[in-house]
Amino acid sequence: MKLKITTFNCENLFGRYRFLDKPFAQLPKNYEALLQIPDVIALEPGRTGKIKPKAIAEKQRITTGKAIVAAAPDILAVQEVENLSTLRIFNHKYMADFFDRIILVDGNDARGIDVGLLIGKGVSVDVLEIRTHADEALGGGFLPKSTRLDTTNVGKAIFSRACLEVDVRAGNMTLTFLVNHFKAQDNNPNSPTRRLNQAKKVLQLVKDAKSAGNSPIVLGDLNIDTAQSNYDQSLQPLFTSTTPVLDAFANVADRHPPRPGVGEQGRCPRNIPSWSESKMHSVYWPAPAIDEWQ
Repeated sequence: MKLKITTFNCENLFGRYRFLDKPFAQLPKNYEALLQIPDVIALEPGRTGKIKPKAIAEKQRITTGKAIVAAAPDILAVQEVENLSTLRIFNHKYMADFFDRIILVDGNDARGIDVGLLIGKGVSVDVLEIRTHADEALGGGFLPKSTRLDTTNVGKAIFSRACLEVDVRAGNMTLTFLVNHFKAQDNNPNSPTRRLNQAKKVLQLVKDAKSAGNSPIVLGDLNIDTAQSNYDQSLQPLFTSTTPVLDAFANVADRHPPRPGVGEQGRCPRNIPSWSESKMHSVYWPAPAIDEWQ
């Protein structure tokens, strides 16, 4: 059985709540109606929290939807989506209901950007189990508080957002998808260590899945490229274990040519061709190679 698997960072895909149509000075009436999400919006890059103008957001979402549908994935992992309602609306309005099974879990990011998994309409697979690791703490156990507005509390979590684990039955195999959005490359000196801990945890989940007889697939936004000049080795646990993962794109013919003046080979670090060396969106699976189950 062949499956086309894709991952896409939707870059701050948020719901457009109805209260945005009302003057802010008005006292809310029919509050539950104002909280409905009839459409989606886009936020400005970074952490400004500013909403992009409606026309620009609309064009961005149309482009994103077209890019995903053009790839025609059987299974799609997404990152930076506000919630399940937003993802459902995006699938309906901008991808013509291309997917008919949509999964998303709330994670640890205070901005509310989460990870999800979508399965294409008519794809003959069955979702068996869904697990989240958002509440798991560094050093074992779980977070002491449920609030995600307490940065000290969130800092104790393994995952910056979540690791969404989904078991999918495909033919005579069970695939375990591990959808991730690792810690960003920022100016925080603790970020590489946190990303390293995330890679270690994902490796353990890979081993657990293999022990259960499943075929694990690690995918999503790992937020750093192993080919970039300042790679900090934070993903190395995934590649140097006795159960290493394989880069699904390692032998793809259309990898980026060397960057002028730099001479490095790199995967497309965002969702469109770019010379940016900021992050890697990729798909990995443990050895032996993917031909075993395709």
